[in-house]
Amino acid sequence: MNQRPITVIRFRLRGFRSCKDTELNPTQNVTALIGPNGSGKTNLLQGLSLLRGEPDRSKYYWREKDSSALRCEIEADFKLRRRIIQYRASVIFRPNDVGREDVLDLNEEWNLQRRGRRSNWTALSPYGRFFARRSEYSDDRVYFRNPTRLRARSGRKISKNLSDAIWEIKNFCTRISYYTASQFTNPSQCPTSFEIDEDNDLVLSATNPGDHQKFIYNLYVIQHRRPEQYASFLNLVGRGGLHLIDDIKWKPVKFPSQTYEVKSGGRLINRKGQRTLVVPTIHIGSARLSFNQLSEGTFRTLALLFHVITDRSTILLLEEPEVCVHHGLLNSVIEVIKSFSQSKQIIFSTHSEAVVDLLEPDQVRLVSISPRKGTVVAPISESLSAKNYEALKDYLTNTGSLGEYWRTAGFSE
Repeated sequence: MNQRPITVIRFRLRGFRSCKDTELNPTQNVTALIGPNGSGKTNLLQGLSLLRGEPDRSKYYWREKDSSALRCEIEADFKLRRRIIQYRASVIFRPNDVGREDVLDLNEEWNLQRRGRRSNWTALSPYGRFFARRSEYSDDRVYFRNPTRLRARSGRKISKNLSDAIWEIKNFCTRISYYTASQFTNPSQCPTSFEIDEDNDLVLSATNPGDHQKFIYNLYVIQHRRPEQYASFLNLVGRGGLHLIDDIKWKPVKFPSQTYEVKSGGRLINRKGQRTLVVPTIHIGSARLSFNQLSEGTFRTLALLFHVITDRSTILLLEEPEVCVHHGLLNSVIEVIKSFSQSKQIIFSTHSEAVVDLLEPDQVRLVSISPRKGTVVAPISESLSAKNYEALKDYLTNTGSLGEYWRTAGFSE
């Protein structure tokens, strides 16, 4: 039985890339998106990440005439325990250098759905909604209620029930995570070491500020903050599990540092402190390797399993988890994903028949594209006639697997 207090049961995306008007009804646990290249699977996953919303107004600035700013519409139905909370928003965003979107502005409305009552949408005031601090889960922000109750755009106070629901869902959405295999295309980009400051924050390298550095830093942090999860990760990837590696050792070396702060009038203040250089070493048999000496398949599998196991996300969005994973390991990786989908919703795209073989028909969504409709998503049961769907279930019971059926017969009429 699913014990999570919040799940997304419906998501609609309009005017975003190939998603002219696309609707997805994910399962509460694991949902796989399958379809040809260019059908819009990645666009849909990136559209889902827009639910994180709430722009950092101190960081992003835009004007109405900003030609780089784009607009789309999103809707979502959240199941909050036994209640349905409806959400819709007009999102202003700008594509960034890594192919994602920075949210610039947000106009949102909420509706606490009640049986037998008319919808009562409330437009939320864009000011004074939430205040935030950095989350323990990542570099993201976590939202807190203002001391006063939330207000609608009209200025009236919002009911306590709706205000509490919005606060819960906002924090739920800040913990939506996105992982793609392309983040770790070349393990040689991973640094041999990294620096942390006196607050144990990562000192970003000017020469290597990317995902590889953040991955090994997060792995190091988990070791200290959540040792039980770190041990679970090592048990899975180590000798007693998949045996990708034997162990990871971390060597911290402290050294003095100094920084300069410029005060008004050009006055320089020299601040002395201490930093720590951390050097990780991978043990595989008698070999002692740096992360950048691992094969691409081993590095990607480690990174993928780290995100699935240790990430405290509420929704984990994955692009093609099978990429560069050895076929003999793939079954184990998908079983891990399915296992952890009991604690978080996991939505992923795949081209692998072997992955589809491990799923039930109701966990698969077919993604297609047409010039008129754009990206379209449908469950298998809606893509086949009732007769053919019963034939599929009979085939799975007596003859073959879902992946084989996909390869030989397909899911279209």
